[in-house]
Amino acid sequence: MNKITEEFGIKFNDDELMDDEINDGKPYYPFVGEYNFEHPAMKFLNETWKMYYGGDTLDVSGDAVWLIRGYESSYAVDQTGKITKEKGSKPIVAAAVEVGEGRIVAYGSSKAISDKYYGNYISTNWPFIKGVLLWLAGEI
Repeated sequence: MNKITEEFGIKFNDDELMDDEINDGKPYYPFVGEYNFEHPAMKFLNETWKMYYGGDTLDVSGDAVWLIRGYESSYAVDQTGKITKEKGSKPIVAAAVEVGEGRIVAYGSSKAISDKYYGNYISTNWPFIKGVLLWLAGEI
């Protein structure tokens, strides 16, 4: 993915978001819920909405902007368990960028559109997905 996105300011990290405090029973089942409401794709979310998340973190640079971050209690670890993003860093998990007449949205998890885990991913991610699709299509 980085071969496609890095030149536009979005980098996928080889890590996993964790949260010891705000999760669904285990640190590797974290919730995310800090949203960049200045971006139109976040139109269908509110400050109290929590989303199930399972995936890596992103780094942004240039014109790319963050859309969703982990909470203050979130952090990230690599495959060896080494901490790659410290608690308090609010790791980014979704980002967007406009390039010419095109638009890109990156999300660190394919589970957003999954009905696994009792449908919790798709049901909690749907407001985000809807906003992203409408923004990508130029409808909002």
